[in-house]
Amino acid sequence: MRVLIDADGCPVVNFTTKHAVIIGGNITIDGGMSKLMAYHGDCGWRLEL
Repeated sequence: MRVLIDADGCPVVNFTTKHAVIIGGNITIDGGMSKLMAYHGDCGWRLEL
């Protein structure tokens, strides 16, 4: 598993800018944190900036 990079989110952003109306949709771009739910210090995972 890896963290989202800019190029991963670009297709979603392009899709939303090309369509005037999106009805009933939830688009989540969070870099995988809602699936992984790993935070700094959990299970040896570290945030390095």
